[in-house]
Amino acid sequence: MFEQEISPEELFNMFFGGGGAGGGPFFASSFGPGIRVQQFGGGGRPTGRRARNREPNRNSFTTTLFALLPLLFVLLPLITSLLSSLFFQAGSLYNTPEPEFRFSSTRMHPVRRHTQDYGIPYYINERDFDAAFKDNPRRLKQFERNVYVRYVHHLQEKCQLEIDNKRRRINQAQGWLGLMVDSDEMKKAQAIPLPSCDKLKLFK
Repeated sequence: MFEQEISPEELFNMFFGGGGAGGGPFFASSFGPGIRVQQFGGGGRPTGRRARNREPNRNSFTTTLFALLPLLFVLLPLITSLLSSLFFQAGSLYNTPEPEFRFSSTRMHPVRRHTQDYGIPYYINERDFDAAFKDNPRRLKQFERNVYVRYVHHLQEKCQLEIDNKRRRINQAQGWLGLMVDSDEMKKAQAIPLPSCDKLKLFK
């Protein structure tokens, strides 16, 4: 006979890990003479040991951060001064105004130059040119890009003038209402060249 009666629910809990939500640390029951069953409850609440182990790392990071603060205060003015100097030098490269140029020689612009791209001819004042672009090839490249844009626009205007002139000569050769065509003048008008228009084709 058993030393004490055990309910079916208690028997189930002993063999299949029951024991309630609290999961007590230890459970013991006896079955007859010399037979005793022990069961350890489920894991209790985790201790705070792991959380406490992280505290030294946090303290070490904070200590290092505070140790670096004086160094940051020393370096910050130096970095600020260096950046200001760099910005000043970059700005000074563009303080000198861009020199003027022409597409035909003048008294103030006697020196002929050609752009690196397309070889576009233009005329400059050598003193102003050297002051603006000495040791500054990047700015010179931007300047010659402007020369290119203005040269193309210049050719477009001249091309339109040449077309208008040729059309007028053809209309004159046709006579009134095209009834009295002058063949010789018509041939001459149709043979009029359009040099600016031909140059413009090279940039399309």
